[in-house]
Amino acid sequence: MKRSVFPALLLALTSGAWSPGVSAGTSAREESAPPIPRPPGRWAEADARALSAPPALAHEPRALAAYLSRGAASDTERARSIFRWIAENIAYDYGQIGETAPISGAEVLVSGRSICDGYASAFELLGTLAGLQVVTIHGWAKGYDWVPGTHFDRPNHAWNAVWIDGAWRLIDSTWGAGYVRDRQFVKELDDYFFMPAPEALAFTHLAEDPRWALVPRPLDLRSFEAQPVARASFFRAGFSAADAEAALRTSAAHALVDVFLTPDQPLAFRSAPAQGVLSAGRSYRFELTAPAGTRAAAVNGGRWQYLRWTGGVLATVVTARPGELYLVVRTPTSAAPGYSTVLKYSAR
Repeated sequence: MKRSVFPALLLALTSGAWSPGVSAGTSAREESAPPIPRPPGRWAEADARALSAPPALAHEPRALAAYLSRGAASDTERARSIFRWIAENIAYDYGQIGETAPISGAEVLVSGRSICDGYASAFELLGTLAGLQVVTIHGWAKGYDWVPGTHFDRPNHAWNAVWIDGAWRLIDSTWGAGYVRDRQFVKELDDYFFMPAPEALAFTHLAEDPRWALVPRPLDLRSFEAQPVARASFFRAGFSAADAEAALRTSAAHALVDVFLTPDQPLAFRSAPAQGVLSAGRSYRFELTAPAGTRAAAVNGGRWQYLRWTGGVLATVVTARPGELYLVVRTPTSAAPGYSTVLKYSAR
């Protein structure tokens, strides 16, 4: 049976609602298993293997899978090497949107272009040839083009599950490879989509078969459509799915903080409110782990309140004033001058 899949696009996130002097950053998890340890440089060998694969192997899937598996110490490394190869070598083909014919993973490897169904097919092909147990999941996903209040008329995305260390892990090679801006693919590796926690991914992805949500109580489609989005940047910033759920239960506005961390920003919050609407007059604590030399400030009501280094983290307590509240940072390696926004709240 032919399946019509219209991919959920990762569009560039933009906004014109920034306070003067604050530049916006740009951005493009059943707890079935414990989180995978992710120390610094965790995938260096697997990534190096993927990036060194001879281009000609794209025409020989079995040989390519063997190459990507060579020297791998675990199934996790095999899966990572395949994920990294796909992110490096397959470009999102905006022109294929609306195609209904089945997409061959082998053809995707050769052409180097596809939409989400092709990314998932390519990962399943290489993973299976590498000795992994892989399935392709179809369902709905809220890309950056998702407009709250609208409804899905059909499944629009595909991703994978892989059996590793006694548990199913989720992988979205399409969203991990980059995003689309002005109908053009922008290649940008996002590690978040390599085995994110299922309860976090559930804020943007809903499997057509509820079993593949891998959470105890999967949402139905209408509840998923109504649920506010928590994107990769939200979890990258240090927030958890439990933080999001608690914020949505307690926030009268039912909104989450806007987060603008990009995959290359080495920042994470130990403490910060997860809700998007703060109570004016109430105090909130911010603690940020960041590289030495980083400067950070809370900007609210035209006033800048700088975070101070305390116990190895940048920290401050802010009493919210009515209006917009921004948490802005400048790191020693920032490409652009000045500060960029990483968190945005409304206080009232």
